[in-house]
Amino acid sequence: MASGKADVSIKVIDGAGETVLDKAVEVAKGRYVISVMRELTEIETTEYSGMGEFITSIAGISSGETSYWGFYINGEYATVGAGFFLIGEDVEITWKLEEM
Repeated sequence: MASGKADVSIKVIDGAGETVLDKAVEVAKGRYVISVMRELTEIETTEYSGMGEFITSIAGISSGETSYWGFYINGEYATVGAGFFLIGEDVEITWKLEEM
């Protein structure tokens, strides 16, 4: 596991394009993004077999039947879920409430 610290920027953008959370924290390398999110704000998740936890609500804002929380790493759409992404270096995380 990586040792040391990483600077993590986390931004949450609601469906209207408004920033509802914008924080920068220093965390130990080797932590999962989902655990950092739990420390910074209230989240709700749903577990999907074989796919892990998906965030369904951030800071009291829930995704609905036709929306979801998009997860971006350094501006690129994530290819893994927040429960599988290990922080290994400085990173910018963005969550956007998006329509399906």
